[in-house]
Amino acid sequence: MRPLPPAPSPIGEGGVEECAFRGAEFTKRLCNNLHSRNVRCRTNIQIRPPSPMGEGLGERSQEQMKTTGLVRYQHIREEKLDLARSMRKTMTNSESLLWEKLRREQLGVKFRRQQIIEGFIADFYCEKIKLVIEVDGSVHDTPEQKEYDAHRSRVFEARGLQEIRFRNSEVECDIDGVVDRIRNVVRNNRTS
Repeated sequence: MRPLPPAPSPIGEGGVEECAFRGAEFTKRLCNNLHSRNVRCRTNIQIRPPSPMGEGLGERSQEQMKTTGLVRYQHIREEKLDLARSMRKTMTNSESLLWEKLRREQLGVKFRRQQIIEGFIADFYCEKIKLVIEVDGSVHDTPEQKEYDAHRSRVFEARGLQEIRFRNSEVECDIDGVVDRIRNVVRNNRTS
């Protein structure tokens, strides 16, 4: 991972022009974006530039960037947020079945569904133990998708996240076994 840039240094109080940060045009653009949304800039945070890993490499316009989400200081396109929201509303049968077992801290930790991490949308994510759970259908059998999934796994691993994957058929045919495997991972991560 790249080191964080120096902490923001305000030039003055209030206005957009006065909210430039030392050494990074990126943070100035971010600050302008926050001011345009009537969000007050805080000077006690460190802001890092978008990671070169993940989806959406290259230049992003002001309208495409948004700082939000559970995973801090990542830049999420509005389209990606909309996609994650729609995916929450239209989960597959396997995802819905597993979500019923994960929601409301039934395993002792909070899971979120369709969480955006480094530009990827994880099916389920637990911040406390840094666990990503993926439920894969037959679309994940293509060579292109396998390559994409491998890259995504490397990105998650570089971020310190553990990823476990289940097939749709596993979830539909043996939900109790799947939940037991997740419970074991949760238990092992909470004690270490």
